[in-house]
Amino acid sequence: MAGGACKEAIKQSCHALKPGAGRLAACLTRRQRAAESAERDGAEALGPGPLREAALGEACAKELDAFRVDAATNINKNVPLAIACKRDVDVRCKDVTPDDEAGVLHCLRRLRPQLSGRCQALVAELEADASDDFRLDYKLFHACAADKSRLCPEAGFRGGEVQECLRGKEGSLDWECKAQLFRQEVEESDDFCEGIAPGESSVKDCLEDHLYEEGFGEGCREHMEGLLQQRSRFFRLDSVLRMHCGEDITRLCGLDASLFTAVDFLGAPLTVSEESVGKCLQDNRNSILNATCAARVRRVIAATMRDLAFNHPLADACQADRARLCGKVAAGAAGVVRCLAARRDDLAPACAAMLFDTEVSMAESIDFNWPLKTACQRELERFCGGMPHGRGRVIRCLQLAVEQHKEEVSERCSDEVAAYEAKASRDYRLNARLATACKEAVDQSCPNVCGKDARKTGCGGSILQCLQGLVYDEAIGEECRVELRYYQKMQAESIELRPGVAAACRDERAAHCSALRPGKGRVLNCLLAKAGERADFSPVCLEVLDALQDRRLLDWRTDFQLRAACGEDVGAHCAAENATADSLDGDVFRCLVAGVAQLSAACSAQVSRAARTALDFYRPAMPGMDACDVDVHTLCPHALNGRGRSGRTPVGAVRACLAAEAEKDWEVLDAAAALEEEEQGQGVEAGEAEPGSTGQEGASEGSEGGEGSGGGEEEQEDGQRRRQLLHSLRHPAQNRRRVLAAAAAHLRHLRQAGEEDDEAAGGGADPWAKTAAAAAAKAAQADPVAGALGEQQPRTEAQLAPDCLAFLDLAAPANAYAGFQDSLTATAMVTQLATIEASLGLKQGTLHNPAATAGQGVLTLTGWVAVAGVFALVTLVMALGVALARRYSGAGSHRYTMVVKHDHQPEQELARQAPYDSRLGRR
Repeated sequence: MAGGACKEAIKQSCHALKPGAGRLAACLTRRQRAAESAERDGAEALGPGPLREAALGEACAKELDAFRVDAATNINKNVPLAIACKRDVDVRCKDVTPDDEAGVLHCLRRLRPQLSGRCQALVAELEADASDDFRLDYKLFHACAADKSRLCPEAGFRGGEVQECLRGKEGSLDWECKAQLFRQEVEESDDFCEGIAPGESSVKDCLEDHLYEEGFGEGCREHMEGLLQQRSRFFRLDSVLRMHCGEDITRLCGLDASLFTAVDFLGAPLTVSEESVGKCLQDNRNSILNATCAARVRRVIAATMRDLAFNHPLADACQADRARLCGKVAAGAAGVVRCLAARRDDLAPACAAMLFDTEVSMAESIDFNWPLKTACQRELERFCGGMPHGRGRVIRCLQLAVEQHKEEVSERCSDEVAAYEAKASRDYRLNARLATACKEAVDQSCPNVCGKDARKTGCGGSILQCLQGLVYDEAIGEECRVELRYYQKMQAESIELRPGVAAACRDERAAHCSALRPGKGRVLNCLLAKAGERADFSPVCLEVLDALQDRRLLDWRTDFQLRAACGEDVGAHCAAENATADSLDGDVFRCLVAGVAQLSAACSAQVSRAARTALDFYRPAMPGMDACDVDVHTLCPHALNGRGRSGRTPVGAVRACLAAEAEKDWEVLDAAAALEEEEQGQGVEAGEAEPGSTGQEGASEGSEGGEGSGGGEEEQEDGQRRRQLLHSLRHPAQNRRRVLAAAAAHLRHLRQAGEEDDEAAGGGADPWAKTAAAAAAKAAQADPVAGALGEQQPRTEAQLAPDCLAFLDLAAPANAYAGFQDSLTATAMVTQLATIEASLGLKQGTLHNPAATAGQGVLTLTGWVAVAGVFALVTLVMALGVALARRYSGAGSHRYTMVVKHDHQPEQELARQAPYDSRLGRR
């Protein structure tokens, strides 16, 4: 091996070792494991240098694997093991026959607890290697090679992947393979870390991994906690840091390099404090060059995030606050850290500052975020198994899993992801990906937004708000822009991710939307809708809702429910407008409003809801409702009186005014349609009375020339189209919204094409207006007294522009409030059913459809069965109650009125039985 493919690797890392006795192979194996560990922990974040130095190269790795696989076939090929275990072999394995390949090795593994010290340690190392690499267990390898090729062709040999795959397909395994797999499991099941070879803290690391698992001994746990607390304070007690971090400590932390070569390194005085060296390594973890050292530092950081006791600076700063506020919280899984964070306002300044630093570190990697890692173990394996750790990559993977595979993610994991997002919305530094991508933008554009003191404990979202104003600024980098867009998309789902709105509208939320569970934009939509119906919203709340609504109109993607319901419709009908959505021109919403008749039912409902809210928070020149700007200033000037510091229109005032005007217009249009139908009917009757006259007149008109004939045909076609539209408007069941859109388009065409003709002919009103005026004149003739008395004359023509009337029919239909109430009722029902499911331990979605928000499809089939069961039970209880009441009251003996008949007795016999009474006569 010294002169083969591994020559260069041996020269770099193992040059001080004397060849022979497996020393070079052991050295290369340690180097290979360090590289693999660093790769799993995301060491690519450090750059290609450390991995390139630690990796062996493909040719050397293959040569090392072949050497180790061959050594696993016979004890004599593993010289250190053969020497250390000679006596044990002679005594305990003397019955193994020479033709039993690897028989001695398996004998020693089976009897490991009975072996002598050095032999036992080497056999434990052998077991650890075999559990990691399928090929190093000779009998398992040969018994399961065929099954591995047949059932698990994609599984890698190392990392226990083959064994894990085979266990998952146990029913399809060959009998011999199944027996050998069970044998290996028995050998590894003695204890938590029985199969871990001693050396370089491997056993202690294993114990640390299992420290808070059920079944771990209390005495051992207390001892391990003491060791870990000491390690957090004194870096020299960690053998891995001591052996592999010397050069990095010298380079990054200013420690004299000669100390690492001193005979009494552990007792030698340091030029810097022990604590500062540990903190230095943690703070500079992304600059460490040695891969083994970098992986170890990340492991130490993960431990400090897991328990306050292992985070020495935080433990010292928060000792009093922990005892006062979180004394009963159990250790492990960052429980104390979360408890302190929940009571942040009650913490001492020093504790709050140190806690914030800890939370910033937790956001960097899933390995540091113990609550998320613990709650989402299954999801991490399923959705993020191949994702490198570090830089928030795995955390983002979990966010996408919750978004795209909601039904497959456990409620506990979803809640933890939501908690992380809520925390990340409080300060940009708690979003590791955004903080890294936008560091330059923050330094250049938002340097003084967060005060000096606030920077120690969080900025309350102020810098995030500053950054959102730059999202479409060409000066920021594309990576920062991508992260800001994702943050805005995340914000649209829950009010908890908008600290400013949540704080400003806390009282309004409690009063009007407390029954709604956060998520899917429910609370935000509720607040916007209730603000248009109520007068008790504070100016501060209305100001933030104003800004939120403006943003939603300009960028449809920030309205969660609109985005969820209309994604496919936008792709089908508004793709061109969506391509320029980043320009914040609101064209997508304008397109959805114009084409609402073509949209799906779910999308149409959300567009109607968004249009109504837009009208409540009216502002001129905004997408969609700009069709009503002229009408607002003409017909509703009184509704434009400003409110608050912004001078914005009072919420709901414009909608109320336009709705009243629309109602008057509809009365005119309905009367016009009725008149049109009446005139059309009279024309038909006249045609039937004089069947020949129409043809003669038509013939004479047609003989006058081509131009006149063409104009007559066009006028006749326009009149027929107008009559069809007006007739349809009389019948809302015939899709009034579609008719309105067609009417608006038709009237725009008439007005544009007929302006010149009207001027040449000395005027000529819109055909719709002509018909409306005729209807009004007819109404005035029916009641001439009203005009004589000076009463307000009825409206003679529609005042609102067709586009505005169409928008009002979408935004403020007669039953809009009832529909919204139905939606809120359905949403509250969904929330209550979700609570019932959680309390009963049922999977989310068992009883209800989580996507139901409009009062339809709320209950699943199982939910309906449950409801039917409840009603049946109630009916049974009521029936039993009635039966018991009748029984004890005596009313239930017979189901009929009992009549008792007596035999007729002769009058003489009755006289003998009863004395005569002159007052009564005979009986």
